[in-house]
Amino acid sequence: MATVGFDSVIFGVQPGDTGTFKELVADKSAGGAIEAKITGLGSTSNTTFASNVPFFIASKGVSAPKVTLDVADLMDGGIYQEVIGAETVDGVNVIGAETEAPYVSLVMITSNKEGKRLFMGMTKGKFSHPDIDMKTGEDKGVELQPDSIEGDFISDSRGYVFMTAVESETMTLAKFKSLVNNTVGK
Repeated sequence: MATVGFDSVIFGVQPGDTGTFKELVADKSAGGAIEAKITGLGSTSNTTFASNVPFFIASKGVSAPKVTLDVADLMDGGIYQEVIGAETVDGVNVIGAETEAPYVSLVMITSNKEGKRLFMGMTKGKFSHPDIDMKTGEDKGVELQPDSIEGDFISDSRGYVFMTAVESETMTLAKFKSLVNNTVGK
């Protein structure tokens, strides 16, 4: 799957018992999508040996899907609070013993080699708090230290983990998001 660039990432924060679905976007206007790496989509293969040779390969499903996202600034647009599960207490973002990240879906937008928008989606996962890296400015100027977060993903109620599609007349971004979030016809 050849990709060109990385336009944006859309976080779909799944509602808890009493919450409502929220959509948060990291793009050129806020947050700034830098890089995404998806791993663990390939299944774990187990080979059965019989009659002194490899006889059968069992290979089904996915192994342990993970997404690593580099975003210019998670604080933009409330992404940090919603995706990581940080609480705001007296105007301060707090991470503590009771912090629990919500389930989120992801829609990542890039382009294919023909220049058409390529959508990739992860249906259900949780992100952990990013490591923090601070550096002093040097004689070459100040450099932004982007945020890198990693999420573990599982299958949704349909058994789906990953989806991808190229934008067309029949496959719009709105339709793709509804497929990823399992809200088609709802």
